[in-house]
Amino acid sequence: MEAQLPNKLVKLRLAIGQDQINTFAALAGDYNPIHIDAEAARQSGMSNIIAHGSIALNLLWESIEQSIRTAASPSFNLEVRFRAPVYVDEIVETGGRRVGNGHDYEVWVSNQEGTRVIEGTLTIES
Repeated sequence: MEAQLPNKLVKLRLAIGQDQINTFAALAGDYNPIHIDAEAARQSGMSNIIAHGSIALNLLWESIEQSIRTAASPSFNLEVRFRAPVYVDEIVETGGRRVGNGHDYEVWVSNQEGTRVIEGTLTIES
């Protein structure tokens, strides 16, 4: 018997400060100056330091895990696009809603202004 899938994913919020960005840079070995130096970020066309995209993506994965773990699904397929940068000191929030009656979800991560910085589709494979 298949477990019941939720209509919406759990919403999670995260304030992304320079400490989180620095910690991720150390873990990933990614010291690209746009993540640690405001002037280098501006010279690259950004208005400020930007967070690694994987920080916001990881928050989305956590939302999926918390929402679907009771469904005992063997696998997921997640396809996303990074639509906008997340700047230092922004707050991001996950979202997701079931599309139709199947196993597909529209998923996203938005910043505090409501701009979707990540969008995609989650498919629960049975």
